[in-house]
Amino acid sequence: AAVDCTGHGVSGAFMSMIGNALLNEIIMQRHIHDPSDILTCLNEGVVERLQQNEKSNDDGMDIALCCVSKTWGQNTKVTFCGAKRPVFLIKAGSQHLETIKGDRKSIGGLYKNKNSGFNNQEFEVQPDDCLYLCSDGLTDQNNPDRRKFGTGRFVKFLEAHAHLPMQQQKALLETELKNHMNGAEQRDDILVIGLKV
Repeated sequence: AAVDCTGHGVSGAFMSMIGNALLNEIIMQRHIHDPSDILTCLNEGVVERLQQNEKSNDDGMDIALCCVSKTWGQNTKVTFCGAKRPVFLIKAGSQHLETIKGDRKSIGGLYKNKNSGFNNQEFEVQPDDCLYLCSDGLTDQNNPDRRKFGTGRFVKFLEAHAHLPMQQQKALLETELKNHMNGAEQRDDILVIGLKV
């Protein structure tokens, strides 16, 4: 799961704690493993815990969530569900990134009454395929001229480096981001998760 909570500082930390506690409760205690059911329960939990039907609190979160079959290897099944966040897939030997989009609604917040459920998407991955989940912190990061890093640049980076080991990709992406920022202040949390089958 890659989760991006609204707010900064104390309010962002509070939402992160609520999201983490709810995900652990839903998956570990209630044993719900279907991603669409997890997001539906997560939305209900955020609305209930923050009393969003009675109060004007509009905090929430965006999330990309993948459930992977127990064994990595040939024809590994991935079930993805997203709330305003995608998962990126690059097949082994390919230089083309596929974007699998999530639903166009968040968990809680302004969308609390519009959530009639979330939609799963299933696909298979093979050895050396790469999956990426992320927040929007990297793509929205400005440089001193107030230009964003951008999704296009991020996609091109992933396509050019997916063949490398994940630790090397991480180091190169950190360098790419540092060069882009060129001393500009970081404006949001940055999360990128990369998985190689």
